[in-house]
Amino acid sequence: MSAPDLNVKPGSLDTTSRPLDHLVIGVRDLDAAAETYGKLGFQLSPRMSHSHGTSNNLIMLHGAFLELLGDFDQVPDERKEGFVCDMADSLDHGEGVLATAFRPRDAQVDRLVLLEQGVDVLPCAGFTRPVPLPGGNFGEARITVAMSRYPTQPDLRLFLSQQHHPEVVWIPEWQEHPNGALHTSRIIFQLPSPRDHEAYFSAFANCPPDRLSDERVDWERSRGSLSLMSQRALSDHYGAVLHDLPGVVDGRVAVVEIQVSSLDRLSDYPTEMVLFKRPDGRPQLMTAAHGLLLGFHT
Repeated sequence: MSAPDLNVKPGSLDTTSRPLDHLVIGVRDLDAAAETYGKLGFQLSPRMSHSHGTSNNLIMLHGAFLELLGDFDQVPDERKEGFVCDMADSLDHGEGVLATAFRPRDAQVDRLVLLEQGVDVLPCAGFTRPVPLPGGNFGEARITVAMSRYPTQPDLRLFLSQQHHPEVVWIPEWQEHPNGALHTSRIIFQLPSPRDHEAYFSAFANCPPDRLSDERVDWERSRGSLSLMSQRALSDHYGAVLHDLPGVVDGRVAVVEIQVSSLDRLSDYPTEMVLFKRPDGRPQLMTAAHGLLLGFHT
């Protein structure tokens, strides 16, 4: 199946790009996943439940955050539809990033822009979750999402995610991590023929890529850079690391690179790591966690 012909032309995107908001990491056992990330030295939010039945733990970074999402089997039958059902189906193919969220100024308005560009976007959906706040009080997160279905890669979803009460999501205490994690520096998708997917990602990012080739496409940002790599490009970049750590599902995020204050702080945690030398010569420690690779660097 060929990539959809999107109407994303030079000059059709405004000057304000949409930043990455978060990655939805689907897991079969939320408690086990939270334990894994806790052993890596991350500060996790308390477990929270959505109004449609799933539950999560958040790993809040300075910029895009990671959402561990589970309890799909707790979703009532009458709510097993739309994007929740789609993600549950993809979880059958393996754990890992089931969806990647971009932050809109207004989800309803931005959805119409995407539709005009030829992107297949579902109607906006809203849901809530109670948030246990530091100090013992509770708040309520209210979220509006507009999820896309990408015909050439059924396990790949990009969507808009608008937080109507960001103050109960971006909680400072949740952004202080014992392992020194600061922010997501880059996420890397493993995709066949990356150039074929450029228009789809450009529409959601609301900006053209900074580099474009047959094997790799890059959107460079000070935080939350985005790369599409073919299996060959990913192997050329990471080499033996991919053989030392479990593989990922094609068409999903393969690697999440995270900047930390010091690699020495990771030595306090017992998880096995593989040393990788970045192209700029800096060391990066890498490990596998629930369907994706994590790379820590300074």
